[in-house]
Amino acid sequence: MILKNASIKRKLEGIILITVAAVLLPCILLFMWLEIVSARDDSIDRLQSLADVLGSNSSAALAFQDKTVAKEVISSLSSQDDVVWAGIEQLNGEYFIEYPTNGIPREVTQEQSALLSLFSLFDMIKVREPILLDGSHVGDFIIIGDMTRLYNSLIQQVVIGLGIF
Repeated sequence: MILKNASIKRKLEGIILITVAAVLLPCILLFMWLEIVSARDDSIDRLQSLADVLGSNSSAALAFQDKTVAKEVISSLSSQDDVVWAGIEQLNGEYFIEYPTNGIPREVTQEQSALLSLFSLFDMIKVREPILLDGSHVGDFIIIGDMTRLYNSLIQQVVIGLGIF
């Protein structure tokens, strides 16, 4: 035992230190977990809002098959660092326009995304919002985003947590 030959004062200090560490560590981990879940939920909400607004802005372009206007609308996503892919899906299942045009990860299905999210908070997020024109469904606006903001937040939390100990 480490404290076998130590004075009573050192033993009490050691017990207090271990007790404080045992209480602080779960608290820090809990706060980090809550921060991660909150950041993920915020990312989902933000991507859904983007999909809703951009879907509304592209409804006429989709209805009139105007790819020039749709490209202008969808290219506004270039300012969003965490958007990996986005597309306007027509009712027949074909993509009217995609961003970026190479269409990298559109194969991520909603079911796969939901299943993977149970195991990892750092998977891609896929949101799908309907595009309505005069109350009629003309297509869907889909955005796939990565979790780089969440990952960076976690690194910051870990550094802060290690600084406490």
